[in-house]
Amino acid sequence: MVLVLGESLFDVFPASNSRRFGGAPFNFACHLQRFGYPVTLVSRVGADSDGQEILDILGRYNFDLSFIQVDPLHATGQAIVSLDSQGVASYNFPENSAYDHLHLDDMPFPDAQPPELVYLGSLLQRSDAARAQVQRLLARLPRKTRIFYDVNLRAGCDRREIVEGTLRYAQVLKINDAELGWIGARFYPEASEQNCIAGLFDNFPAMRLIMVTRGEHGSHLFTRQGEEAHAPAHSITLADTVGAGDAFSAAAVIGLLKGWDIATINTRAAAFSAAICGIAGAIPADASFYRQQAFAHFRRLG
Repeated sequence: MVLVLGESLFDVFPASNSRRFGGAPFNFACHLQRFGYPVTLVSRVGADSDGQEILDILGRYNFDLSFIQVDPLHATGQAIVSLDSQGVASYNFPENSAYDHLHLDDMPFPDAQPPELVYLGSLLQRSDAARAQVQRLLARLPRKTRIFYDVNLRAGCDRREIVEGTLRYAQVLKINDAELGWIGARFYPEASEQNCIAGLFDNFPAMRLIMVTRGEHGSHLFTRQGEEAHAPAHSITLADTVGAGDAFSAAAVIGLLKGWDIATINTRAAAFSAAICGIAGAIPADASFYRQQAFAHFRRLG
């Protein structure tokens, strides 16, 4: 079972008076579930209409709602999205949202068994209280549980103590090239990218795999024994890039659970990410999309 810790929120677009439920934890969890992997999403929403709508959505996706906490005091999270003239988005996250008050200390593991893998990011840990609870949960996990950290920096969580605290536990790090530059500037000033990667392995003993996504330039996976770069073999029909990184993470986790080598993980994760870029939004409306992808990239190839 995969345990996903994360924020639940609506992306709000004031310019078009519209909104959309999403966020990296849901996108990631939804992909895994649609591919048939047991996954539990742990989050917190407000006791408000937005929170009830999120519960309804998660129910339709067959998530276990007993792990979605309802906060009587704090509002469901939002991300206020602004688009510049080029269509590039910036985000503002109102503080003191329900997910900032997630309770983990007394949370039982699903089916009373530690998970095979825990997925988490940075935004959930922006409050001191939530970060402390996350860190205590990570500390009580057995050694065999792999921790997958998708850095996913956003305003308010781009702080060294959040990233460094999570890196102490992470066995797998997923990061884009801009975020790698952010880490390099704060942890290894003036070091080359290669030396930054080496520094992460040297300073965080639990780390086993670092995955760097580079947008249209492909992806690069590093282990302590070697590395594997993947460049896109051909251009794709691009609808948008929403959720591309979350798709890469989900496919990579399937590879980790199935024991693929890093070249196979890189190739298949890149292929699924590219497929998501070919549709509008992060989650396909038609479940047959997953059957096609599973045949093309997962089941047929082992």
